[in-house]
Amino acid sequence: MNNRTTSSERSEAVVQMLTQRMTHIARTLAEYVQAEPRPLQELEEQVVRVLHDLGTSVLTALVPLAAPARPAPDLPCPCGHRTRLQRQRPATITTLLGPISFTRAIYQCPSCGLRHAPLDSQLHVAAGGLSAGLSEVLALLGATQDSFAQASTVLERLCLVQLCPNSARAATEDLGTLLASHAQQVVATSQQTHTPPKAVCSAPPRI
Repeated sequence: MNNRTTSSERSEAVVQMLTQRMTHIARTLAEYVQAEPRPLQELEEQVVRVLHDLGTSVLTALVPLAAPARPAPDLPCPCGHRTRLQRQRPATITTLLGPISFTRAIYQCPSCGLRHAPLDSQLHVAAGGLSAGLSEVLALLGATQDSFAQASTVLERLCLVQLCPNSARAATEDLGTLLASHAQQVVATSQQTHTPPKAVCSAPPRI
């Protein structure tokens, strides 16, 4: 019962915070529009920037709700023993909405020494890394632009997220490795089952 009450209180706190933030944004944008005559391009760029910042705040507020309010004192370990709660540590992840930071519980197994953060595993992230969504977009840009530097520039223009060209290179290479591994798996499965791989595109209709 206490957990339900705590969860409800946490959710309500997030709702109130976002409601207040939206009210402030609406007033700020209204004052911005009325301050002086501006072209539509300037207005839409300002709205995009404000909404991007709001999205970062929303994501930052929502992520902690994915973890229990009170971490369990211990959890099962793959080695068969129990990991013990060590401490709460912050982590920063760069997402499509920019960097977000959150605090999560860290566990360690006294038997095998394994240390892990259950929330990191749940979110499929690693502290200091990129979100899956951002990695995918960055890899697609890296594979389609003339250079990784240009990919970073386009990413900043589209998503208002600044990353170095090396990040674009790493994301693109990771995507290439994943696609190559998938292709090898498809070929291996085809050879084992003696069936041709499924066509990526359907055959064109006969004229």
